[in-house]
Amino acid sequence: MQRLILPFVLFFSFICDAQIVSISNGPNVQEKVQEALILAKPGDTIRLQEGFYSFSDGLSLDVDNVKVIGAGMDKTVLSFANQQSGAQGLLVTSSKVILKDFAIEDAKGDALKVIG
Repeated sequence: MQRLILPFVLFFSFICDAQIVSISNGPNVQEKVQEALILAKPGDTIRLQEGFYSFSDGLSLDVDNVKVIGAGMDKTVLSFANQQSGAQGLLVTSSKVILKDFAIEDAKGDALKVIG
């Protein structure tokens, strides 16, 4: 019986530690989104609220098992039309990542590049 309880407790302690970070468009959105991607821990969810997000640099994610979720493909748009550095809009170098319900537009190179 104790052998069954330990995996159950470990599973729920992992789930309970997961955070949901919600980001709205506004001043310093580039820094807010990149900081959320850098500080994310496995199991976390980053929610991008409805809006047109304009970025001047590429974004990157290198943490496994993270979700980045928008409000819908036509409602959450990440625009890299003003991109000054970075070849990709969003570079993901981790695995078990879920990206959904947002659009990426006008990156210098690949809108989304996944290596992992």
